[in-house]
Amino acid sequence: MKSRYFNVKIGLPATVVLLVAVIAFGAGCAKPTANQSPQSSDQGTVAVEWSMQSDCTVCHSDQAASMSNSQCLASKHSQVACTTCHADESTLSDVHKDAKSGSTVTSLSKTTVPSSVCLSCHDKTQLIAATANVTVCTDSQGKTVNPHDLPVNDKHATINCTDCHKMHTTDSADTLAPNLCLSCHHKDVYECGTCHQV
Repeated sequence: MKSRYFNVKIGLPATVVLLVAVIAFGAGCAKPTANQSPQSSDQGTVAVEWSMQSDCTVCHSDQAASMSNSQCLASKHSQVACTTCHADESTLSDVHKDAKSGSTVTSLSKTTVPSSVCLSCHDKTQLIAATANVTVCTDSQGKTVNPHDLPVNDKHATINCTDCHKMHTTDSADTLAPNLCLSCHHKDVYECGTCHQV
């Protein structure tokens, strides 16, 4: 017994339509050529259009989590928009030009937050007074320096608030500040001229 589905004669117009449909289906499944760029990769990531209004937490999940972690300084700034501190739009635009959704972002090391941003909210005089009796920056000779009232010199002028106050980690300023001092005062002596003759 012959199947009625295979005995049907197809006219020329129907054959052309069927042929076009098969070619179109095959083209849709073809691999992109060198001139085409796929919208997504094998890992399921998709290119992202970044702007200063973007939701940073979509990719920066660790930093977003730090905003609710009471051990992170970021939790005390949870009502502050990311772009209030990370305001360098040209650098951020450059860093995000190849951004992909679904990728893991480990740090914010490409941008810096200048001290002027911190001092737009935090009064320097009040900071100096609040840390007048803090002894975390004490050298091996017993000399203590107020971390917010460092002696004025070229090296100290390059120190940013964020060198000691990391927002998105649990690293404490009590540890970071003395380590920063030791990066220059490698003999653990703060007095000038005791290591190098001028």
